[in-house]
Amino acid sequence: MVASAFFVTIASVIYDLIPESISLLPKKGEQFFFTHRFAGILGNPIFLAGYLLPHIFLSAILFLKEKTTKYKIFWLASCFVFIFGVFLTQTRGATISLAVATLFLGVFFVYEIFKNKKKIFFRPFVSVGLLAGFGCMGYLFFNNFLTRFSNFSLQSGTIATRFITWKIAILAFFDKWLLGWGPENFSYAFSKFYNPQLLKFSFYETWMDKPHNQFLEVFVNTGIFGGILYILIFAYSLFLLYKLAKKNIENRWIYIILGSAVIAYAGHIFFAFETTELRLVMFSIFGFIIFLYSEVFSEQNKFSVSTLKKIAGLIFSIIVISLMLIGFKTVVASYYTSRAVDAIKLNNYNNTKRHVKALGEVDGPYQFANWEYLADIIIRADAAGRIPAVIMKDIVPVAIGGLEKAVEKHPESFSYNYRLGQMYNFMGIYADASYLDGALEQTKKAEKISPDRQVAGILLGQIYFAKRDLDMAIEILQKMVDKNPNVAEPYWFLFILYDAKGEYDKSYVYMTTAVEKGRMPKNINDEILYVTILGRYNDYVRMAPVYERIIEEDKETPKWWANAAVVYFELGDYEKARQYTRQAIFLDPKFGDEGEGFLRTIDSRETNAKQ
Repeated sequence: MVASAFFVTIASVIYDLIPESISLLPKKGEQFFFTHRFAGILGNPIFLAGYLLPHIFLSAILFLKEKTTKYKIFWLASCFVFIFGVFLTQTRGATISLAVATLFLGVFFVYEIFKNKKKIFFRPFVSVGLLAGFGCMGYLFFNNFLTRFSNFSLQSGTIATRFITWKIAILAFFDKWLLGWGPENFSYAFSKFYNPQLLKFSFYETWMDKPHNQFLEVFVNTGIFGGILYILIFAYSLFLLYKLAKKNIENRWIYIILGSAVIAYAGHIFFAFETTELRLVMFSIFGFIIFLYSEVFSEQNKFSVSTLKKIAGLIFSIIVISLMLIGFKTVVASYYTSRAVDAIKLNNYNNTKRHVKALGEVDGPYQFANWEYLADIIIRADAAGRIPAVIMKDIVPVAIGGLEKAVEKHPESFSYNYRLGQMYNFMGIYADASYLDGALEQTKKAEKISPDRQVAGILLGQIYFAKRDLDMAIEILQKMVDKNPNVAEPYWFLFILYDAKGEYDKSYVYMTTAVEKGRMPKNINDEILYVTILGRYNDYVRMAPVYERIIEEDKETPKWWANAAVVYFELGDYEKARQYTRQAIFLDPKFGDEGEGFLRTIDSRETNAKQ
């Protein structure tokens, strides 16, 4: 198990480094190496950190138990590789958990060293080791390496949204404290107690199916009894280890290290949530603790081989039946979803249609989440202009069919109603305007489920915009602004609506207000729209950095260079104006005559300015 984790760590580092062509040597690769969050083959830095944490302590146990020197070196090296891997993920919760577990371990270690006078020789080494460890951490922090640690702030987006989501979870628990909301039902609780301030941070933060605290999640989903029993798993495992350490002094360090692993695991999931990979590791450790305890304390007769065979046969039968009824269809649905998503990202339209239609033919009990996820990918791809209208007409009706079944099965789900409203809206835009009425109906149902969740109101505004009812769209967005004036996103959509209506002064005011409140353009289309409005009012100071971002994303379009040259000319930065004009001429010689004339104008303006 530890060896496999070693492979996962090395493979993850290589997986993340190869695409960037980054050297492991200092200077050349250090900027990427210490600022990039490693996710590796598990696809998420939090998942990778959680998976590696227990293996740090397991490798330490194997180091203590191993008799052969070369294997001792291997297990010790593995321990440091896992620690380094956790740091590279820059997962703050996992790092705090590791620090607390290490402190727990260190207290026993220091006590042992200073208590035993025969080991007085080791005391200076312990002190030097501690100072070296703190010195390395200080060097990383003060040199802005591992930026998520060095830039730590309770007001930062991720931390602030965690606190908001935890508060939602606490409110949800007290709402149904006895039996809870049911397994995997936090999304319903989130919709009911949604906090509008989440939209201040991003649209992404308005979608939560987990509170990023496993203990809170268990209390919300299973109620007071389930939550207490879950906590007792950790308390009981630590109690067993305590009894083992008192009874079997010779192996007490094994038990202390296992206790550190349990503490690290509990700390990690206090800031995150469990995954299948992590459960496999930790429940193996819990099983190992029970095995150790039974070996030392239990005097009961063991199960006979025949009894064990009957139990194993029963379990195997349950697994096979479950797979036949549920598992295989779920796997097939996930496979087609994954392939469809990959095809969309690769602009492979034939495969996109084929896999979406194949997903539509799978009739499984747990595939509704696949349609929700696929709808989200379609929306993102459409926003980036990656799916042609003819392909949208083929795949959106299939997605609508899947989401209609989801809404029928789960009518109180905000997510399914909202996504179905989005898909109806797409069909109204790309195929048949009559779908827009269905989009309105479905989105209003979503808004009724979670009235404070602004994404529903924004979608209603978009639907009314598609129906050319600009006044109704403006009314909806204005109510959102009046209700939560510090949230920037509605201001941005009001700017678009007023611009479409021809009320440019109001459009400019709402746009600049949105930016002042933190809503910056999210993609090149936003940036082009933003700079166009700024241009109407000759707001060259704001235009210059926007054109820089546009050019950074699209260096081959001469129009952006030419427009930026004009902006810098008006700002009096004549050298940059010349540089950008020459680049526009280089990219497209058709700009030659006009560009040469503009260069002469620059020279003339600069000469007059110096006089």
